[in-house]
Amino acid sequence: MSHLTSDGQYDRRSIVAEAHRQYAVMTRYGWSFGRCVDFSWSKASSARARRRDRNYAARRRVISAKAARPSSVNAYGALGS
Repeated sequence: MSHLTSDGQYDRRSIVAEAHRQYAVMTRYGWSFGRCVDFSWSKASSARARRRDRNYAARRRVISAKAARPSSVNAYGALGS
């Protein structure tokens, strides 16, 4: 389940729903509901950071690909061939 909307914002409804599911499982291990909410927010925050880093890396690859294209400057620095 994604904790982010398509535009990269937090989906609060899915975060709280995930916290409820987590609480049902982890209550027997002594986790409070607040701890489960905090855990779900942490997962959403890290997912957002991963998405941001992945988008940044993709933009850097495009920029690098453009820079790696051969230019019209020859070995002597003159334009044209």
